[in-house]
Amino acid sequence: MAESIKTTVVENLPENAAPGDTDYIITAQKNILKKTKIAQLVNVFKEKLGINTLNTKINNKNVTLKTYNVGGYLQTGQTYCIYNDSFLYLHIGFNSIDNSGIQSGTVIMTLPVKVSTVNANIGVIGMGTVQGYKAYIGALSVSSNGYDIVASGFIIAANYIADLMFIRA
Repeated sequence: MAESIKTTVVENLPENAAPGDTDYIITAQKNILKKTKIAQLVNVFKEKLGINTLNTKINNKNVTLKTYNVGGYLQTGQTYCIYNDSFLYLHIGFNSIDNSGIQSGTVIMTLPVKVSTVNANIGVIGMGTVQGYKAYIGALSVSSNGYDIVASGFIIAANYIADLMFIRA
């Protein structure tokens, strides 16, 4: 007994404005037609595009918060970092201990974990009153050991603040 199939031109089909996970689409493997749920197709795309792997990597990243006590160049009391095995975010507030400024190469702080040392001459913005209320720009670098944040050139006495992101080494 032959099966009869009703045919409809695709343009004449009603629009499905909001397809759901349980809706079907027609797929083919060679010359065999099959039905596939949209949810199955989405999962295939996520796997093929690496989205599932990326989500797993993001969700399995535990972060650590390290706060720094006020002291030394960190007198402003605004310094902390958040890090995991891929990156380190540093919020730093610092100033010179006295009105003489900070000499080039001076260690401002030591990070809890090693970061990439390709970060040199990172601009930081400050404001000081030593020479009147003025805005200043200083520069920081990561030292060759990957742990120390150092003055990159002379930094004029002022209060500085910066938000920096580093790749872990």
